[in-house]
Amino acid sequence: MEQARKLQPLDLLKIYGEIAFEWHLQSDRISWSEHLSRLISPEASLVTGGAYLNLLSPHALDIRMKALAEARTSKDHAYVCQYALSLPSFQRTLVREEGQISFEGDEPKTLQGNVRFMDEDVDTHAQHQQPLGGYDTLTGFPSKEVLFENLASVLEQASYSGLPGAYAVISLDCLTYLAAKYGYETLLEIFKGTGERLRHEIRFNDMIGRTSGSCLGMVLQDCDRWGVVRTADRLLKSVKNLPLATQAGPVEVTLSAAGIVFPERALSAEDVMRQTEQYLFDHQNQKGIGIAITPYGESLQSVPEPKDEAQRRRFR
Repeated sequence: MEQARKLQPLDLLKIYGEIAFEWHLQSDRISWSEHLSRLISPEASLVTGGAYLNLLSPHALDIRMKALAEARTSKDHAYVCQYALSLPSFQRTLVREEGQISFEGDEPKTLQGNVRFMDEDVDTHAQHQQPLGGYDTLTGFPSKEVLFENLASVLEQASYSGLPGAYAVISLDCLTYLAAKYGYETLLEIFKGTGERLRHEIRFNDMIGRTSGSCLGMVLQDCDRWGVVRTADRLLKSVKNLPLATQAGPVEVTLSAAGIVFPERALSAEDVMRQTEQYLFDHQNQKGIGIAITPYGESLQSVPEPKDEAQRRRFR
Protein backbone atom coordinates (compact mmCIF):
# COMPACT_ATOMS: atom_id res chain seq x y z
CA MET A 1 0.00 0.00 0.00
CA GLU A 2 1.33 3.41 -0.92
CA GLN A 3 2.24 5.47 2.13
CA ALA A 4 0.02 8.50 2.66
CA ARG A 5 1.73 11.78 1.80
CA LYS A 6 2.19 14.18 4.70
CA LEU A 7 0.17 17.33 4.21
CA GLN A 8 2.27 20.44 3.72
CA PRO A 9 1.26 23.95 4.91
CA LEU A 10 0.13 24.86 1.39
CA ASP A 11 -2.09 21.76 1.26
CA LEU A 12 -3.70 22.77 4.54
CA LEU A 13 -4.27 26.32 3.30
CA LYS A 14 -6.15 24.97 0.31
CA ILE A 15 -8.21 22.66 2.52
CA TYR A 16 -9.31 25.61 4.72
CA GLY A 17 -11.27 27.09 1.82
CA GLU A 18 -12.12 30.76 2.22
CA ILE A 19 -10.30 32.49 5.07
CA ALA A 20 -11.98 35.71 6.15
CA PHE A 21 -10.16 38.86 7.23
CA GLU A 22 -10.84 42.38 8.43
CA TRP A 23 -8.21 44.93 7.45
CA HIS A 24 -8.17 48.09 9.58
CA LEU A 25 -6.84 50.47 6.98
CA GLN A 26 -5.48 53.40 8.98
CA SER A 27 -3.61 51.24 11.50
CA ASP A 28 -2.75 48.71 8.74
CA ARG A 29 -3.64 45.79 11.03
CA ILE A 30 -5.31 42.60 9.86
CA SER A 31 -7.58 40.31 11.88
CA TRP A 32 -7.82 36.79 10.42
CA SER A 33 -10.64 34.33 11.07
CA GLU A 34 -8.19 31.40 11.22
CA HIS A 35 -4.63 30.88 12.43
CA LEU A 36 -3.49 31.65 8.92
CA SER A 37 -0.23 33.38 9.70
CA ARG A 38 1.48 30.32 11.17
CA LEU A 39 0.73 28.29 8.06
CA ILE A 40 1.83 30.91 5.56
CA SER A 41 4.72 32.32 7.59
CA PRO A 42 5.74 30.20 10.61
CA GLU A 43 8.40 32.67 11.79
CA ALA A 44 7.01 36.13 11.06
CA SER A 45 3.54 37.33 12.01
CA LEU A 46 1.05 38.46 9.34
CA VAL A 47 -0.98 40.94 11.36
CA THR A 48 0.07 44.06 9.43
CA GLY A 49 -0.47 45.04 5.84
CA GLY A 50 3.25 45.38 5.22
CA ALA A 51 3.86 41.81 6.35
CA TYR A 52 1.18 40.38 4.05
CA LEU A 53 2.08 42.52 1.03
CA ASN A 54 5.72 41.54 1.51
CA LEU A 55 4.65 38.11 0.23
CA LEU A 56 3.57 39.67 -3.09
CA SER A 57 5.85 40.56 -5.99
CA PRO A 58 5.58 44.12 -7.35
CA HIS A 59 3.54 42.72 -10.27
CA ALA A 60 1.13 40.91 -7.94
CA LEU A 61 0.79 44.06 -5.81
CA ASP A 62 -0.15 46.02 -8.94
CA ILE A 63 -2.96 43.54 -9.67
CA ARG A 64 -4.35 43.88 -6.15
CA MET A 65 -4.04 47.66 -5.95
CA LYS A 66 -5.71 48.21 -9.31
CA ALA A 67 -8.66 46.17 -8.08
CA LEU A 68 -8.86 48.24 -4.87
CA ALA A 69 -8.60 51.50 -6.79
CA GLU A 70 -11.50 50.47 -9.03
CA ALA A 71 -13.55 49.43 -5.99
CA ARG A 72 -13.24 52.86 -4.39
CA THR A 73 -15.21 54.42 -7.25
CA SER A 74 -17.72 51.59 -7.74
CA LYS A 75 -21.23 51.64 -6.32
CA ASP A 76 -20.74 48.87 -3.75
CA HIS A 77 -16.95 49.32 -3.26
CA ALA A 78 -16.44 45.57 -3.87
CA TYR A 79 -13.59 43.89 -5.74
CA VAL A 80 -12.27 40.48 -6.81
CA CYS A 81 -8.70 39.73 -7.92
CA GLN A 82 -6.22 36.88 -8.31
CA TYR A 83 -2.49 37.12 -7.76
CA ALA A 84 0.53 35.02 -6.85
CA LEU A 85 1.64 34.86 -3.23
CA SER A 86 5.14 33.69 -2.27
CA LEU A 87 5.54 31.61 0.88
CA PRO A 88 8.74 31.68 2.98
CA SER A 89 9.25 28.06 1.86
CA PHE A 90 9.81 29.50 -1.67
CA GLN A 91 6.56 27.94 -2.89
CA ARG A 92 4.25 30.19 -4.85
CA THR A 93 0.50 29.81 -4.95
CA LEU A 94 -2.39 31.50 -6.67
CA VAL A 95 -4.68 33.43 -4.33
CA ARG A 96 -8.18 34.66 -5.05
CA GLU A 97 -9.17 37.64 -2.92
CA GLU A 98 -12.64 39.14 -2.59
CA GLY A 99 -13.51 42.10 -0.43
CA GLN A 100 -15.42 45.29 0.15
CA ILE A 101 -14.16 48.66 1.35
CA SER A 102 -16.12 50.48 4.09
CA PHE A 103 -16.03 54.29 4.08
CA GLU A 104 -16.97 56.98 6.56
CA GLY A 105 -17.58 59.92 4.29
CA ASP A 106 -14.58 60.02 1.97
CA GLU A 107 -12.35 58.19 4.45
CA PRO A 108 -11.69 54.44 3.90
CA LYS A 109 -11.92 52.67 7.26
CA THR A 110 -11.96 48.89 6.86
CA LEU A 111 -11.59 46.21 4.24
CA GLN A 112 -13.59 43.06 4.85
CA GLY A 113 -13.17 40.01 2.67
CA ASN A 114 -11.61 36.61 2.26
CA VAL A 115 -8.75 34.84 0.51
CA ARG A 116 -8.82 31.41 -1.07
CA PHE A 117 -5.70 29.43 -1.96
CA MET A 118 -6.28 28.00 -5.43
CA ASP A 119 -5.31 24.63 -6.92
CA GLU A 120 -4.37 26.05 -10.32
CA ASP A 121 -0.75 26.19 -11.42
CA VAL A 122 0.39 29.70 -10.60
CA ASP A 123 2.83 29.79 -13.53
CA THR A 124 0.00 29.42 -16.06
CA HIS A 125 -1.46 32.75 -14.96
CA ALA A 126 1.69 34.86 -15.56
CA GLN A 127 1.21 36.49 -12.16
CA HIS A 128 4.92 36.81 -11.46
CA GLN A 129 7.02 38.74 -13.94
CA GLN A 130 10.73 39.15 -13.48
CA PRO A 131 11.74 42.80 -13.93
CA LEU A 132 13.56 43.44 -17.17
CA GLY A 133 17.32 43.60 -16.71
CA GLY A 134 16.95 42.85 -13.00
CA TYR A 135 15.49 46.27 -12.18
CA ASP A 136 12.07 47.24 -10.86
CA THR A 137 10.06 49.00 -13.56
CA LEU A 138 8.46 51.52 -11.16
CA THR A 139 11.38 52.69 -9.04
CA GLY A 140 14.28 51.75 -11.30
CA PHE A 141 15.89 50.08 -8.28
CA PRO A 142 17.61 46.68 -8.47
CA SER A 143 15.36 43.66 -7.97
CA LYS A 144 15.60 41.39 -4.95
CA GLU A 145 17.81 38.97 -6.87
CA VAL A 146 20.32 41.70 -7.75
CA LEU A 147 20.27 43.08 -4.20
CA PHE A 148 20.82 39.54 -2.89
CA GLU A 149 24.00 39.18 -4.98
CA ASN A 150 25.29 42.53 -3.73
CA LEU A 151 24.57 41.59 -0.12
CA ALA A 152 26.37 38.27 -0.52
CA SER A 153 29.42 40.11 -1.86
CA VAL A 154 29.42 42.66 0.98
CA LEU A 155 29.00 39.87 3.53
CA GLU A 156 32.07 38.14 2.14
CA GLN A 157 34.08 41.37 2.22
CA ALA A 158 33.01 42.11 5.79
CA SER A 159 33.95 38.60 6.89
CA TYR A 160 37.39 38.98 5.32
CA SER A 161 38.14 42.53 6.49
CA GLY A 162 36.38 42.45 9.86
CA LEU A 163 34.74 45.81 9.09
CA PRO A 164 31.01 45.72 9.83
CA GLY A 165 28.26 46.20 7.31
CA ALA A 166 24.49 46.20 7.64
CA TYR A 167 21.29 45.30 5.88
CA ALA A 168 18.10 47.27 6.42
CA VAL A 169 14.54 46.69 5.25
CA ILE A 170 12.04 49.52 4.87
CA SER A 171 8.31 48.79 4.77
CA LEU A 172 5.95 51.26 3.12
CA ASP A 173 2.97 50.99 5.43
CA CYS A 174 -0.73 51.54 4.75
CA LEU A 175 -0.47 50.86 1.00
CA THR A 176 -3.98 49.36 1.00
CA TYR A 177 -5.34 52.49 2.70
CA LEU A 178 -3.52 54.73 0.20
CA ALA A 179 -4.94 52.80 -2.77
CA ALA A 180 -8.46 53.03 -1.34
CA LYS A 181 -8.05 56.71 -0.50
CA TYR A 182 -6.23 58.11 -3.52
CA GLY A 183 -6.37 55.52 -6.32
CA TYR A 184 -3.83 53.53 -8.27
CA GLU A 185 -1.95 56.28 -10.14
CA THR A 186 -1.39 58.29 -6.96
CA LEU A 187 -0.22 55.16 -5.18
CA LEU A 188 2.45 54.70 -7.85
CA GLU A 189 3.53 58.32 -7.31
CA ILE A 190 3.76 57.71 -3.57
CA PHE A 191 5.85 54.55 -3.90
CA LYS A 192 8.21 56.02 -6.49
CA GLY A 193 8.54 59.36 -4.70
CA THR A 194 9.25 57.69 -1.37
CA GLY A 195 11.91 55.51 -2.97
CA GLU A 196 13.61 58.51 -4.54
CA ARG A 197 13.64 60.37 -1.24
CA LEU A 198 15.19 57.37 0.53
CA ARG A 199 17.82 57.00 -2.19
CA HIS A 200 18.93 60.58 -1.63
CA GLU A 201 19.41 59.86 2.08
CA ILE A 202 21.95 57.04 1.70
CA ARG A 203 25.54 57.12 0.49
CA PHE A 204 26.54 56.64 -3.15
CA ASN A 205 28.18 53.26 -2.45
CA ASP A 206 25.19 51.83 -0.58
CA MET A 207 22.59 49.91 -2.59
CA ILE A 208 18.81 50.16 -2.36
CA GLY A 209 16.53 47.67 -4.09
CA ARG A 210 12.89 46.67 -4.23
CA THR A 211 12.50 43.31 -2.54
CA SER A 212 8.71 42.83 -2.62
CA GLY A 213 5.39 44.56 -3.11
CA SER A 214 5.71 46.57 0.10
CA CYS A 215 9.41 46.61 1.00
CA LEU A 216 12.71 48.14 -0.03
CA GLY A 217 16.03 46.65 1.05
CA MET A 218 19.33 48.45 1.64
CA VAL A 219 22.86 47.09 1.75
CA LEU A 220 24.98 49.47 3.85
CA GLN A 221 28.75 49.15 3.64
CA ASP A 222 31.07 50.14 6.50
CA CYS A 223 28.14 50.46 8.86
CA ASP A 224 28.15 49.50 12.53
CA ARG A 225 25.28 49.26 15.00
CA TRP A 226 25.12 52.98 15.58
CA GLY A 227 25.26 53.52 11.82
CA VAL A 228 22.04 51.53 11.47
CA VAL A 229 20.50 53.63 14.25
CA ARG A 230 21.35 56.89 12.54
CA THR A 231 20.42 55.67 9.07
CA ALA A 232 16.99 54.33 10.05
CA ASP A 233 16.22 57.42 12.10
CA ARG A 234 17.21 59.70 9.22
CA LEU A 235 15.26 57.71 6.62
CA LEU A 236 12.04 57.63 8.63
CA LYS A 237 12.26 61.33 9.47
CA SER A 238 13.00 62.31 5.87
CA VAL A 239 9.61 60.92 4.87
CA LYS A 240 7.58 61.60 8.01
CA ASN A 241 8.56 65.26 8.40
CA LEU A 242 7.73 66.30 4.82
CA PRO A 243 4.52 65.14 3.09
CA LEU A 244 5.02 63.83 -0.42
CA ALA A 245 3.73 65.96 -3.30
CA THR A 246 1.32 64.06 -5.58
CA GLN A 247 -1.37 64.86 -8.14
CA ALA A 248 -3.90 64.40 -5.31
CA GLY A 249 -2.06 66.91 -3.10
CA PRO A 250 0.41 66.39 -0.22
CA VAL A 251 0.31 62.87 1.23
CA GLU A 252 1.79 61.77 4.56
CA VAL A 253 3.65 58.46 4.26
CA THR A 254 4.41 56.07 7.13
CA LEU A 255 7.47 53.82 7.05
CA SER A 256 8.78 51.09 9.33
CA ALA A 257 12.40 49.94 9.40
CA ALA A 258 14.64 47.21 10.77
CA GLY A 259 18.36 46.57 10.43
CA ILE A 260 20.89 43.88 11.19
CA VAL A 261 24.66 44.31 11.51
CA PHE A 262 27.17 41.74 10.25
CA PRO A 263 29.51 39.88 10.58
CA GLU A 264 28.63 39.72 14.29
CA ARG A 265 27.14 36.29 13.54
CA ALA A 266 27.85 33.91 10.69
CA LEU A 267 24.81 34.47 8.49
CA SER A 268 24.21 33.86 4.81
CA ALA A 269 22.68 36.57 2.62
CA GLU A 270 19.43 34.63 2.66
CA ASP A 271 19.47 34.49 6.48
CA VAL A 272 20.21 38.21 6.74
CA MET A 273 17.27 39.17 4.52
CA ARG A 274 14.87 36.73 6.14
CA GLN A 275 15.77 37.58 9.74
CA THR A 276 15.64 41.34 9.15
CA GLU A 277 12.11 41.03 7.76
CA GLN A 278 11.15 38.79 10.67
CA TYR A 279 12.43 41.35 13.21
CA LEU A 280 10.51 44.11 11.49
CA PHE A 281 7.14 42.40 11.24
CA ASP A 282 7.31 40.80 14.69
CA HIS A 283 7.88 44.23 16.22
CA GLN A 284 5.10 45.74 14.12
CA ASN A 285 2.87 43.09 15.66
CA GLN A 286 3.84 44.32 19.13
CA LYS A 287 4.18 48.08 18.62
CA GLY A 288 2.32 48.94 15.42
CA ILE A 289 3.52 50.65 12.27
CA GLY A 290 6.02 53.51 12.03
CA ILE A 291 8.69 51.78 14.12
CA ALA A 292 12.43 51.22 13.73
CA ILE A 293 14.13 48.33 15.47
CA THR A 294 17.39 46.38 15.68
CA PRO A 295 17.76 42.60 16.02
CA TYR A 296 18.63 43.24 19.65
CA GLY A 297 14.98 44.00 20.40
CA GLU A 298 15.56 47.65 21.31
CA SER A 299 14.11 50.76 19.78
CA LEU A 300 16.69 52.29 17.49
CA GLN A 301 16.03 55.75 18.85
CA SER A 302 16.74 54.57 22.41
CA VAL A 303 20.31 53.40 21.73
CA PRO A 304 22.75 55.97 23.20
CA GLU A 305 24.86 57.76 20.62
CA PRO A 306 28.66 57.38 21.01
CA LYS A 307 30.16 60.48 22.61
CA ASP A 308 33.34 60.33 20.57
CA GLU A 309 32.95 62.34 17.34
CA ALA A 310 35.49 60.24 15.46
CA GLN A 311 33.59 57.09 16.36
CA ARG A 312 30.33 58.65 15.22
CA ARG A 313 31.78 59.54 11.83
CA ARG A 314 33.71 56.35 11.21
CA PHE A 315 30.68 54.40 10.08
CA ARG A 316 28.09 56.73 8.48
